[in-house]
Amino acid sequence: MYYSLTIISLIEVVLVLVPALVGIAYVTIAERKTMASMQRRLGPNQIGQNNALCEAPYNILDHILIILL
Repeated sequence: MYYSLTIISLIEVVLVLVPALVGIAYVTIAERKTMASMQRRLGPNQIGQNNALCEAPYNILDHILIILL
C-alpha cells in the first residue's frame, strides 16, 4: 500500500533530475565550444570523433602527462 507512494515519488524525482542533468550537460558542451572558439583551439566537437564525452578523460591524461614530463 505504501510502496505505491514511494514508487511514484521515485518516478517524480527521476523525471525532474534526468532532464536537469541532460540540460546541464548540453550547457557545459555549449560553454566549452564557445570558449574554444574564443581561444581558436580544438573544441569538444573535434576531439574523439564528435564525442564530447571523451574530452574530460583526455584533459585528465593531458594534465598528468604535463606533470610527469
